[in-house]
Amino acid sequence: METAGVEPVQEPQSSRPQPDARVRPVSMEATPPSLEELANAGDPVARYQLGLERLEAGAMEDAAALMRRAAEQGLAAAQYRYAQMLQRAEGVDANAEAARLWMVRAAQNGNVRAMHAAGAMFINADTTMENQEQAARWFEQGALHGLRDSQFNLALLF
Repeated sequence: METAGVEPVQEPQSSRPQPDARVRPVSMEATPPSLEELANAGDPVARYQLGLERLEAGAMEDAAALMRRAAEQGLAAAQYRYAQMLQRAEGVDANAEAARLWMVRAAQNGNVRAMHAAGAMFINADTTMENQEQAARWFEQGALHGLRDSQFNLALLF
């Protein structure tokens, strides 16, 4: 029985998948790129990891630059760590306001530790109703993710 307007389904010619012309075979002899090469190519995770290595080695300014680039690319772990660097003046000038902004970005991007830290930054800032509300918001988010310190701090606010 033929249905008007419907074309019959064509079976594939071969059950074997056809090679994609865009895919190049990988040589087993190829050396994987270094962390520094990946960071220079713009990989945010490589920038974050290399930043951590530079921190460990004491190259604070270089670490801060790498961490900021990774944070600007939206990597929540880098945003959290860069906020800490701003708060502690590690490789950058101390800047409490910028630290809080980066911590909030990390929290907004799902970093649970940043949720608690953002709450703490707001609670320790000027005592305003807005800061209290923001602290409660971030402590609540941390509490909902199981952070006991956030649960405790949230209870103290109420």
